[in-house]
Amino acid sequence: MAMESNINFEQIKDISEGDRDFEQEIITMYLEDTRGRIQTLESHLAEQNWEHLKREAHTLKGSSGNIGVDCTFKLCKQLEQASLDQDEQKAKELVASIKTMTEEVAELFKSYLASP
Repeated sequence: MAMESNINFEQIKDISEGDRDFEQEIITMYLEDTRGRIQTLESHLAEQNWEHLKREAHTLKGSSGNIGVDCTFKLCKQLEQASLDQDEQKAKELVASIKTMTEEVAELFKSYLASP
């Protein structure tokens, strides 16, 4: 499956109404926020604070869904369930996947913003 299919670029275009500067602002804010949230997810996981881990996953799921980052949305949905189940191994795998996916998404957004 192509990585591009994990981001709904049409959703970003709809939000920005075609304003490329606004798209860049939205994407930059999302990526900065996501990187901070990943650090928080890692902290909550290390502390086995399942309730806070679930809440943080839910917040990241919402922001990812809002701008069409479907891949991260799906991973966060799974992380919410792993938090409910208190499945430490699954949660660790998911947080690592979210972290990796965020870097891949950042590269896709970079290419997207560089295109005409």
